[in-house]
Amino acid sequence: MARPSEHDGVLYRRSGTKFWWMWYHDRVGKRRQETTGTSDWHEAQKKLRERYRPWPEAKDQVDLRNAVVWIPDSKTSNGVAEVPLTELAVAAFRDQIRIAGDGPYLFPNDKNPTGHQTTLKTVWSVTLRRAGFPYFRIYDLRSTYATRLSAGGVADEWVTQLLRQGDAKVFKKYSQMKLQMKREALQKLNRRANEAADLLQTE
Repeated sequence: MARPSEHDGVLYRRSGTKFWWMWYHDRVGKRRQETTGTSDWHEAQKKLRERYRPWPEAKDQVDLRNAVVWIPDSKTSNGVAEVPLTELAVAAFRDQIRIAGDGPYLFPNDKNPTGHQTTLKTVWSVTLRRAGFPYFRIYDLRSTYATRLSAGGVADEWVTQLLRQGDAKVFKKYSQMKLQMKREALQKLNRRANEAADLLQTE
């Protein structure tokens, strides 16, 4: 299991204690600090990741009929919400529910004492490798999602809500990517214009 990123929280050692300590943001956005109760690095990581779930655990959190999924736990209060699903996402969840079998969990794991996946890092790495894609963090899809929504003409207020964010300042980090996408769009326009000019000259 890889070291948790700052999106997850931080593990650290306090002087005078053999246990790993952790700080993280709870579901209302408040910073929390507590001991993991273990000196084992891998167990400490599990403790940290168990403080929140960025994905639905149970099948009953997915409403295929109304095309929404309920995210019950988050580091911020805005993150706890119903998230609308596209037709493609509904089809993916339907397949996952079928694959998961008769149990209550959406991503079951018999090897884990909880009975379900507590991290998607290994699954994500394997999925990318099998699909032939170079590794990137699953969290990076968030910025891609926001950038494409904004570039597609969706109002910033709605993008903020779809990201389950409470602060529109989040767009500052995506502004450079939006600028790059605009440059690429202009380059495509120039290529098409040049191609059209070449056709006219050959006729």
